[in-house]
Amino acid sequence: DGASCSVLAYCASNAFERTLVTVENPSADNKYYSASAIAYYSTREYARTNRQMATLAYKPAGGIERVDTSDPLITVSTDDMWKNLDEKHANMYLDPSNRMDSWQRGNASNGTDLVDYIAADSLNYTVTISIYQLLRTVPVLPMTQDGANMLANTLDSAYNSLYTAGIIGPGVSQDGKSF
Repeated sequence: DGASCSVLAYCASNAFERTLVTVENPSADNKYYSASAIAYYSTREYARTNRQMATLAYKPAGGIERVDTSDPLITVSTDDMWKNLDEKHANMYLDPSNRMDSWQRGNASNGTDLVDYIAADSLNYTVTISIYQLLRTVPVLPMTQDGANMLANTLDSAYNSLYTAGIIGPGVSQDGKSF
């Protein structure tokens, strides 16, 4: 409808980084598309399970019905609809191949995959909290090799938990050692 299009345009024009806009079926009774998408991210306990970070795109969601592109309230062609939604980085829940209903896209309003922002926020939070916990547990962090080792071990533990969650990947340090 007109209201949702103006919201799409506003969010896309302002390149909102952490805004997930979804398009719903105009005549559907169940209007929980956005809630279903956000629940996909918010119910994943990356720090407590072996479930890795994943994108929303092409994932099924329970409890919502797909957008019916033949709905009489949709007054534009399917091609034009996709073009308009792509320009505004909108997300839809539908079945393009008649095999499985799933989210299409998974983008924030600026066009970037929303997972990138969730991963960056998670990395920032995990490292910050780990350092604060270290500083809280030792009266004074010595400015010696022992202090440097405590700090390195704290960061190593934080990075290992982020790696296990799929938020960061392995790499090679400047000294050539794999990690």
